Amino acid sequence: MTMTQNLLCKIGFDMFTMVSIMDTFALVSQLLAGFVIFVTLWGFLPVDYWWVRGVDFPRIQFITLGFSGLLGLGLTLLYADNPVYHSGTGYPADVSLWLLAGLVLAQGYQLRMVLPYTRLWKKRSTGCKP
Repeated sequence: MTMTQNLLCKIGFDMFTMVSIMDTFALVSQLLAGFVIFVTLWGFLPVDYWWVRGVDFPRIQFITLGFSGLLGLGLTLLYADNPVYHSGTGYPADVSLWLLAGLVLAQGYQLRMVLPYTRLWKKRSTGCKP
C-alpha cells in the first residue's frame, strides 16, 4: 500500500470507500466535461432563438467549469492505473480520454472567444485624442 492509502486506512477509510469516492469523483468530472462540451457545441447551432444564443454569454463561467473538469479528468486518469482503483467497479478510462480531448478543444474555442477582450491580448486600436 502507498503512503496515502496507509493514511486513509488509519483515519477510517477502507479500500471500498476509497474506490467509491474515486468512482464518484470520476463520474462528476465526466459529467462536468460533457456539459462544457455540450454547451460549446450548442453555440454552433445556426438558430437565433434566445434559448440557443443564451450559451454565448456565460463563456467565462464555462471556462472555469472546463478547467475544473480538466483537473478532475486529469486526476482520475492519473489514478486509473492504481491497482486499488481497479476493483471491478472502475470506470472505462477510454471515455475519460475522449472527454479530455473534447474538453481541450472546447476550452480552446471558449478561450479564443474570450481572450481578445482581456488585457492579455494585443489592442487593435491606437486610441483616440479628446
